[in-house]
Amino acid sequence: MNLDDLSVFDKNVWDHLHDAIIDATWNTSKLNLNQEQLEQAYRNLPEDLKYDAIKWGMNDTPFCDAVWRLYENK
Repeated sequence: MNLDDLSVFDKNVWDHLHDAIIDATWNTSKLNLNQEQLEQAYRNLPEDLKYDAIKWGMNDTPFCDAVWRLYENK
């Protein structure tokens, strides 16, 4: 499994990653990322989160919660 193969994700899936990041950063930087920035954010995720994104989808609640915690702590 190639964890950096972005072709497995459609627009709807990217929207979930976007929402998790903007929710986590709302009170600080309000990161409103464009598609290129979202793809880079995905590439910067820990390997276990990338694996979960591919296996369960970026709309999976545990994945979104983990992304939220990651960005909230930055």
